Amino acid sequence: MYAHTSTNGCADSDWEESCVNFFLALLASTAVIGLTSALAAETLRIAGFGGSDPAVIINLLDNVLADEIAAAGITVEYTPIDGDFSQFILNALSAGTAPNLFYVDIFWSDAIFSAGQAAPVTDAAFGPALIPTIAAAFSRDGQLMGYPKDFNTLAIHHNVDIFDEAAVEYPDADDTWDDFAAKLTAVHTALGDEVAGMCLVADYARFGAFALASGWTPFNAEGKTVLDDNFRRAFAFYTGLAETGAAVVAADVGEGWTGGCMGAEKAAVAVEGAWIIGFLRDSAPSMVWGTAPMPIDTVSGQRGNLIFTVAWTVNANSPVADAAQTLAAILTGVKAQQAVL
Repeated sequence: MYAHTSTNGCADSDWEESCVNFFLALLASTAVIGLTSALAAETLRIAGFGGSDPAVIINLLDNVLADEIAAAGITVEYTPIDGDFSQFILNALSAGTAPNLFYVDIFWSDAIFSAGQAAPVTDAAFGPALIPTIAAAFSRDGQLMGYPKDFNTLAIHHNVDIFDEAAVEYPDADDTWDDFAAKLTAVHTALGDEVAGMCLVADYARFGAFALASGWTPFNAEGKTVLDDNFRRAFAFYTGLAETGAAVVAADVGEGWTGGCMGAEKAAVAVEGAWIIGFLRDSAPSMVWGTAPMPIDTVSGQRGNLIFTVAWTVNANSPVADAAQTLAAILTGVKAQQAVL
């Protein structure tokens, strides 16, 4: 029918003009589709902690979850914040410059929720999948306000070589407070000022575990905090460790947390969660260390502990809140959890 086919795929015939018009229309349609796709893509700003956390998040964003994020039409601008993250996010929310998606910590989450600065979780299936205690921690007025990304508890981590050098038995699951204190004192006695048994920090996030073991409750039936005899006994034990030589105040040896003391071999033990693993791997790669549960209150016969957890929270004033909800669900999904574990 056609004499030959030209390079544009149209025959040199009376149909050529119609064919060219067709291709021009096709190119215009393609351009519109491309423009629509570009407009549909959302760029989200997210922020979390500094320290060792960025390595985990960057791996999730660039490798583990890259396909899911791209398929959702989302690009991510991630900013880890070193220093006081809570101060950063409170200031940013006040100034209207907060990221679209950001961490909230269980210890100060309600300050964000009560101010109406967080958007409720829209994934109906997410809440029921959580441990009830975790769901309750990030809920307000019956609504889940964040996507908890993980949780952790405290344990006693100990430097095996230090205990061996001091000829002292390692901390173990049967230790009472008295046993634990005796082991710390024995380490310090054997090694002198070279190393303390433990570092103390003036922080409820560490002392609270001992207070809860005593039977003290943070709030009574009237919703008030009462520093009862149980609290006072736990406080005397915790602070008394420094008086007996079993412990030293972390700040007095130039450290800000118990893990820093242990990593620098200024203390034989650290009271921390599993976040210490990455720190010790990087700061003390040759250290041989072990882990035991928190010691048992000699009087109550109970252990105490705290749950530490962080949630991804959507900025209530974000113009891309729907995309932020999608990204939060991806970042806390099964694939992400398996990769982190």
